[in-house]
Amino acid sequence: MGELRDRAGLATLGAQPLRPGLGFGCAQLLSRCGQAAAVRLLETALDAGITHFDVARSYGDGAAEQALGQIARRRRREMTIVTKAGMAPPTLAGRVARRLGGARSAHRSGLFAPDQVARSVESSLRALATDHIDALLLHECEPEHVTEALILRLGRLISEGKIGAFGIATSSQATDELRRRWPQTWRVVQLADDPSLPLPAGGRSIFVTHSVVSGARLRERCSPAAELAIRAAMERNRSGVVLFSSCNPQHIQKNALLAERVMCPALAGSAVATCTGSADNQLRQARPLPRGPALAEAP
Repeated sequence: MGELRDRAGLATLGAQPLRPGLGFGCAQLLSRCGQAAAVRLLETALDAGITHFDVARSYGDGAAEQALGQIARRRRREMTIVTKAGMAPPTLAGRVARRLGGARSAHRSGLFAPDQVARSVESSLRALATDHIDALLLHECEPEHVTEALILRLGRLISEGKIGAFGIATSSQATDELRRRWPQTWRVVQLADDPSLPLPAGGRSIFVTHSVVSGARLRERCSPAAELAIRAAMERNRSGVVLFSSCNPQHIQKNALLAERVMCPALAGSAVATCTGSADNQLRQARPLPRGPALAEAP
């Protein structure tokens, strides 16, 4: 796995430092806008200082990775890219069945055989236009899906330089069991944010939380309640990443500014600053952003 922190104290995924704070989730990106608009939104996020991007083979029926790849071709060194294996886009027949109302979800799941995961990585590398993925997560995996052969194959992918680290993105129940069965194995643990429960003791794991804002009214517009939800989620996970998504460029910029203010309160009155955060002494370098009230939009 290599060193777990770089010289600045930042947690690492392989050789890539992980900047804690806010990350951009691509799960709903292509369902809300077209490919060209999606690329513009991703670039807006990167320009605003959001460097962590979460995607999966299944998102947008495979198109989300391609959209992110258009940015990665030009700006890969500025980004942390996390994608997933185990769930694949639907086949043509599956898409037709979904359109006809014959299938609620046409995605193919449970694809965790070592060779299936290796092929998924190769497909993701092509779509993302990169030679490496910073972290690969097992998408909606169950404890019975994870075998010693799979762990060994994931280790080989690290040795080959194709992934920097691996982890899990599944239900809280499966997460608890997988962490019990395979302690000190998962570099990244991604799970839904739960205000009623503290995050588990991390050990070597980096936590990424999602589904911070729920409810139709909060999803439809920015609101103080949505801002408070994201702020609280970041306070609960100061050394990790909190995912959000938006199809509004202004909301992306304002959420990025909110994230800087949470991670370094000194930024509240300054557009540009460097601070040392209290969480694990992790450094964050802010970028100039438009002034204005901090607003948040649901993932």
